Amino acid sequence: MVVELNHSSLMSFRRAKVEDVKQIVDLVNSAYRGTAGTRGWTHEADIVAGSRTSANEITAILEDSNSVILIGELNNVIESCVHLHKSGDDIHLGMLAVNPHLQGNGIGKSFLKKIENYCKQNLQGERIVLTVVSQRSELIQYYERRGYQRTGYFDSYPSDQKVGTAIVRELTLETMAKNLNWP
Repeated sequence: MVVELNHSSLMSFRRAKVEDVKQIVDLVNSAYRGTAGTRGWTHEADIVAGSRTSANEITAILEDSNSVILIGELNNVIESCVHLHKSGDDIHLGMLAVNPHLQGNGIGKSFLKKIENYCKQNLQGERIVLTVVSQRSELIQYYERRGYQRTGYFDSYPSDQKVGTAIVRELTLETMAKNLNWP
């Protein structure tokens, strides 16, 4: 079921709280690996098995003073989220997820703009850095259309970090970055 909506005006945007942990875990795992995730175009279910995150990981992120999880809500339900981690001049973007039933409506694009504005106004880094599974060419192209550039840096898939088990041999991650233009 795809829901038609005016994505730019209906979602509220805020920092996550401890009471949001379960909804965040459910959303991220659904968008990345769950059965519902295969309905959206961003899933990894065909190349990575297992959960993408856990309640312990999300709780630890919320307790980290250098990290924040931002969420987008529609009718008090978390429909999008992202993890931002400040490290020096870089802001690492991870776990960007949109409810698979709402994908294709421009919510991700709109949310990414809000994320970038949040980074400029609150985190004051020089650039946003993210990693993408290299075999996901459509996702790399998505970020390129939004101004992210391939850095040429590749790394092995982190099987030891409890983010799922690679199904595809020689799965790699590619780093992309976008400079933030400060006034």
